[in-house]
Amino acid sequence: MKNRVYHYNDIQFRLALAFVVGAILSLKAIGFPSVEKGNLQILSIHFIIYFILLWTSAEWIYHLQRYLDKKCQLRKRPFTRISLQLFLAIAVPFAFVSQIYLLLERFNIKIDMGYMGMYLILINLYYLCYNLLLEENLIKDIKGHYKQSLLVNKGMYFIPIPIIKISHLLLKEKQVYLITFDNQTYLMGQTLDDIQYQLDPQQFFRANRQVIVNYSACRQFALIENRKIKLEIIAESSSGFIISQKRSRAFREWMDR
Repeated sequence: MKNRVYHYNDIQFRLALAFVVGAILSLKAIGFPSVEKGNLQILSIHFIIYFILLWTSAEWIYHLQRYLDKKCQLRKRPFTRISLQLFLAIAVPFAFVSQIYLLLERFNIKIDMGYMGMYLILINLYYLCYNLLLEENLIKDIKGHYKQSLLVNKGMYFIPIPIIKISHLLLKEKQVYLITFDNQTYLMGQTLDDIQYQLDPQQFFRANRQVIVNYSACRQFALIENRKIKLEIIAESSSGFIISQKRSRAFREWMDR
């Protein structure tokens, strides 16, 4: 399963925000509330410029947000995502607006760069919060409906494998494989991250980045160096897995029922 691309469905919000903020900054530029009739043309020019800049910036951030949702999800890679968001969705549009600012200065038209910067930051915060809300709702929805079977590929056919027959799931060479208790191996069409949220955490544990293991498949485990854990499972095709120090405590709690 590919990364989910959310449809934010907020074009009315972006239009209304660009209109309202553009109107406020335009009035501020000509000295509101003392607006004279002769300034109406200047007000209109400022409003058109502000609206175009605000709307273009919001559209850029919106489409960038959807692209990053596909390529770098916030839930999976938060540091990388926020770094990309800061550079591509704030620094780049601010640099573009700065060039427009220098161009307009030749015509004695000034735009407030401070407020434009604040606008870019607020739009980004809005989409990051929106994304987290959608992610949380998705996870809650998935957690409330744990799978009873997983669909695997075998040649031209798709086969449902009951959860109780799954020993573990393994990421190897960018492919995810499902291994059953009778040592049958099947190719999966989803990522481990997506599969993890479809499985009951009481029954399955994310041992490391490469493995999700079934409780019933665990034979024994031992503490090794640096507080890591060596886990041995029932499947003959596996020599066991290493559980990191970071996950070792959670694993022992999960095993101790």
